Amino acid sequence: MFAGSPRQDTTIGGRNTGRMNTAFATIKAQELVFSTLDQIRTSASREAYVKHADILAAWAAFDLLEHQYVDPPSLADLCRKVGTNRTKLQQVFRQVHGVTIGATIEHLRMTKARRLLLETEMSVSQVAFEVGYAQHSSFSSRFKACFGASPRELRNGGQNGLSR
Repeated sequence: MFAGSPRQDTTIGGRNTGRMNTAFATIKAQELVFSTLDQIRTSASREAYVKHADILAAWAAFDLLEHQYVDPPSLADLCRKVGTNRTKLQQVFRQVHGVTIGATIEHLRMTKARRLLLETEMSVSQVAFEVGYAQHSSFSSRFKACFGASPRELRNGGQNGLSR
């Protein structure tokens, strides 16, 4: 180092890292910043290219599922009804609603089932059938996975810990 020039060496953890390591760390930090910015730009541009018609199709699909979750249309029928293809509907539906079509159907069914169990005297089998499950056991296991308690436990314990 020349006399009068500022000292460029740094110490980390008691070790002299030197000028090269400092330059390397600076370059790596810049690389990380640019990489992150590029990812944000790429992701934003992907979302910006979703056509308005595709967003409307995702909302139309959601509306159909809200009214037909007991016996939902097949994915092919749903696509035909909203006027788009399978891949596009699945991608845009997830972007718009934050969940898959299947998860939406299950959420609608479980929300209705929970309400029926709390507000009616229907048997668990009747509730299962009412929300689109042919098998009581399938319904009960999905309900427990969704709410952390079986339908009978919900009915016996009210809403204890089952707010969703």
